[in-house]
Amino acid sequence: MLLRIKGGLLCMPSTQKKINLLACSLSLGFVVIAILMEIFFELKPCAICLVERVLFVVLSVMFFVSFLAFAHKRSYLLFHFVAGCVSLSGMVTAMRQSYFQLYPLPFSACGIPFEYVLKQLPAVGIVKHILNNPYDCQEISFMFFGLSLPMWTILCFLLFLIISLFLVASKLEERNVS
Repeated sequence: MLLRIKGGLLCMPSTQKKINLLACSLSLGFVVIAILMEIFFELKPCAICLVERVLFVVLSVMFFVSFLAFAHKRSYLLFHFVAGCVSLSGMVTAMRQSYFQLYPLPFSACGIPFEYVLKQLPAVGIVKHILNNPYDCQEISFMFFGLSLPMWTILCFLLFLIISLFLVASKLEERNVS
């Protein structure tokens, strides 16, 4: 069955399922690449980098579960709504990290070690510390085509947001065409 989406894009249900699997694989691939960069390039991840990795894993799970729940429209839309929210959260987190790198503080301090923060602060305090502690994140340790890793991460999360929106539009249009 062929679907026509506003704007002239064409997509079939089996293609939607393949896109879900591709997005799942891609988000897991980003985590694997980050781990390999940590090992081979000796890039120590900051707290925000670790949060972004977790968000990529959550995205992978959302895309895989939406692949499995393809026949159930409400569940499918719910999982893509969550994937869109996770993508937006990841973009905001990566933007914050990019801000720390583009506008570093004039003084260089180590800040509180993240391990100490995990042991001593409640969950809300940990989130506040991660988002407000630029000391771990302000150093640009790797550039690729003129962009730092957080800037590439923004683009990756944007890609997943676009994929989620496209798949939601395809699923909604599927019912209208049928």
